Amino acid sequence: MQNSKGLSPLIATVLLVAFTMAVAIILSNWVLDYSRTQTQVLNEKGSKQVGCSAAWLAFETPVYNSTLKRFSVEVINQGNVPLGEFKMIVLFNNGSSAEYIIAPANLSLSPGVPVSVSNTSIDSNAITRVRIPHNCSGSNAASTATMEYADIKFI
Repeated sequence: MQNSKGLSPLIATVLLVAFTMAVAIILSNWVLDYSRTQTQVLNEKGSKQVGCSAAWLAFETPVYNSTLKRFSVEVINQGNVPLGEFKMIVLFNNGSSAEYIIAPANLSLSPGVPVSVSNTSIDSNAITRVRIPHNCSGSNAASTATMEYADIKFI
């Protein structure tokens, strides 16, 4: 008769249940942390979108002076939230584009306040479109001012 030794079925069952519970606790902690992080990210994005839903940027009298290589436009915040972090993206008729800094730098535009902005480094008058995105442009708000070629006065 062979003498076989091993774990009793009772001890094996207890060990299996203990291992399963340990894995379940580790996974539940990870799921809770992940859910908490994702909820916080979504809340921040949702708050920005709700806040930016009242954003609306308009422009008046866009002018490109080819002698000074200067593009200027009067920007008006027609929405209900302050706007900032402005830049200027110029699209040219050859399909290329360039991003420019707007003067005055670090501009914060309150609702209803018009401000004249400009850039003095645009080397080409082959402009087809100018966009002025801002801190709310990443949201779903229709808030980025876009000027087409026909809107721009070239002098």
